[in-house]
Amino acid sequence: MFYAMIFLKFALSLQPKNSVCVLSMDTPRLREFYRQVGAREISLMSYEGQLLFGKVILNEILHNMKTPRFTESINKMR
Repeated sequence: MFYAMIFLKFALSLQPKNSVCVLSMDTPRLREFYRQVGAREISLMSYEGQLLFGKVILNEILHNMKTPRFTESINKMR
């Protein structure tokens, strides 16, 4: 979550004036995002790339929190 917040903050600093932030959280999965970055389809140097990366990380966290493994880990801490 730390990295997601950092990339969202970086994106905010690059956001063009008078632009509208896309609120949609529909993103590719992390592996597909990395493939797109590797293929230079997405640049992490751009506002859009940094914003998307932050959203991808948040979605990946949410996906992982819904797995049985996460529930088991939480239950072990109780």
